[in-house]
Amino acid sequence: MYRYVIILILIFTASCGPPVRKHWEETLRLDTVEAYEEFLRRYPESPFAEEAKRRLRELRAEDAYRRAMALKEVPDSLEEAARSFREYLSYDSTSARAREAERYLWLLESWLSQDERWRRYGIALSGIGDVKGAVFDPETKYLTLWGDPPDGTHPPLALDDLMLALEVARRGEFPKVSIEPEGGLKPFSSALFAETPKFFTVRFDPPYLRDTHFGYLLFLADRRLKALAMGVDPETKEPVLPEVPGYLSIPDRAKGMRFVATYFAAPIFKPKKVLIREEVKMEGLSALFVMNFEEIVIGVDSQSGQVPAEEFARQLEEHFYEYADLYPSLRGLVRAVKLLAVGRWVKDVEMELSEVPDVGKFRPRGYRFYRYPTPTSVPTVTVEISRERRRIGAVIEENAYGISGGVLLSTPNTYIKGPPGRSVSTPAWSLPKLRELIRKLEKVRKPVRWEVPVKGRTYRAASVPLR
Repeated sequence: MYRYVIILILIFTASCGPPVRKHWEETLRLDTVEAYEEFLRRYPESPFAEEAKRRLRELRAEDAYRRAMALKEVPDSLEEAARSFREYLSYDSTSARAREAERYLWLLESWLSQDERWRRYGIALSGIGDVKGAVFDPETKYLTLWGDPPDGTHPPLALDDLMLALEVARRGEFPKVSIEPEGGLKPFSSALFAETPKFFTVRFDPPYLRDTHFGYLLFLADRRLKALAMGVDPETKEPVLPEVPGYLSIPDRAKGMRFVATYFAAPIFKPKKVLIREEVKMEGLSALFVMNFEEIVIGVDSQSGQVPAEEFARQLEEHFYEYADLYPSLRGLVRAVKLLAVGRWVKDVEMELSEVPDVGKFRPRGYRFYRYPTPTSVPTVTVEISRERRRIGAVIEENAYGISGGVLLSTPNTYIKGPPGRSVSTPAWSLPKLRELIRKLEKVRKPVRWEVPVKGRTYRAASVPLR
């Protein structure tokens, strides 16, 4: 036994001896994939092996991410960029960078499902983050969006989201996503459940919103609304404690109050105001229609006569953009509202120009919506208000809150006519210059995107044909 221990000690000492340590120090100095691979090939059992493997994974992930970001807007290299993002995600699936990689991977996969022409338009639009306004040329049917480049708050704009918004506007429908009990929400006076439902159903209206990224944006906003209303995250079951003045969940506001039974409130996000400044620029017999977003107000309807739900809705509405700074899903809701407003504006322009409007004229041909899986149900979360329980026939009262509700984009655009004030920074559009720029980019088969300097700021613009 003693002899066996001595042998082990000698082996360990040899493994940490000068040759190994010297090689390890050199590997650390080089800090490359090749260096760590060579070290592990020669000393797979050394005490430094685990650290070498960890650093090797980091470097491989970094290389994959850098390669993917460099190729993500090269039309002929989209498949390689997608493979590189998948490789990166095999090393890292939890960080903020991983979330960014997932978003780009979805964009790439949606572009790769299209023909070469639509891929270029997808790349062009992805250069915009926050949409500030739009320009529409009724003769050529080109729609141009402009705004700030993507950043940590506003991810790249998705062509699929714009196409879905245009389709909804074309049909004159009002998108709605709700999370509610099977069979629908019961009124407060009869909200007695023999057993609290384990799952709530996710409903999409119109049904074609299901399995689309646009529908998923609305679902995420609704799920965040539920989390804020309950004070509990539906996925993690962890408390929700946003640092926003005056925040209290509905159950916290209801403490000390007595309810007849388990209560399911139903707050709903619904835009209160979509204010757009519209201008028409004449160039001879041709017109260029210009719109800029003046104000987007997201309202919260409690759909309840109960004081806790009413107070919660009022506070969330007043501080909505403070919450949006904390939760990307609420920024996603604002983006959906803006894209739908653009679609409705284009439809309004077409209808204004045609005695017998054919709104099908601005339905892009050849575009195929990319499937984005959306959930069919989510676990129910209830929060206990008091310990009191009473049996009423076969029903047990639990004095708890559950949250239903949803997101409804039914608010029409409100227009202000005329150019913006001098203090407002917006691009100066020229129809001949715009047409010539688009024609040149289309001719060389490049993404139709360019930079627009305005009073010391640089915006981006991108164009898409709507026929």
